[in-house]
Amino acid sequence: MHTGHASFNAESVVAVRIGEHEDIVCFDGTLAWKQDLNRRETPCFGVAKVKSDMDWNKANNYCKETGGQLPTPTDDENRLLQIMFSEIGSETKIPLGFVNEKSKWMQIRDGQKNDSDMNKVKPSLEILRLSNTATGLQYEAASKTDKYTAVVCEHRNSALSVIEKQECDDGFVLLAINNASKCYLFHEFSNPLMDANDFKAVSSYCKSQNAELFEPIDSGDLRVMQNCI
Repeated sequence: MHTGHASFNAESVVAVRIGEHEDIVCFDGTLAWKQDLNRRETPCFGVAKVKSDMDWNKANNYCKETGGQLPTPTDDENRLLQIMFSEIGSETKIPLGFVNEKSKWMQIRDGQKNDSDMNKVKPSLEILRLSNTATGLQYEAASKTDKYTAVVCEHRNSALSVIEKQECDDGFVLLAINNASKCYLFHEFSNPLMDANDFKAVSSYCKSQNAELFEPIDSGDLRVMQNCI
């Protein structure tokens, strides 16, 4: 996986038709992307490295500054993340777009806090740790104060950008399903010891890229977290 600017055009498109559904299209730039074409509505994620280890606050800001959001691992997206992390290595931690306030879970979407239907989930699950086991990849609980080395950002207003331009900003990769398209940036810190390592830093990173931290938005997206209990 490597960093760099991505240029998206017709020559870098990979498409597949699944049954009666519209083509699922990925635009491949300088960032590596992964997609499970055997599943419907599966997004693509761009992979890049960052320079420091970050906690949840930094991860959230990182995605916002890159125009993205914290990841929303639906069943399909969960499989995609597993494929990505299997190549990156075990014990990778990823932040999710949730906060726990006054014993109540809130999800952050488009910079706003909203009620979440997630319940009976420990606050430690604000961050998930992916690890390799004898039976394969699995998520484990991690503390919000834990430091981690990777973050996934979802570009802001990426669907509108895709419809108008059919391209993502530099550094992002695009998935178009019907007209619901999003741009993603995956950033892995290459030198965790050089920079700050809290959530604020990664959140700021995403913001700097006109992005937000990728985050779960419905009950299906939360299933992977609930399975960690």
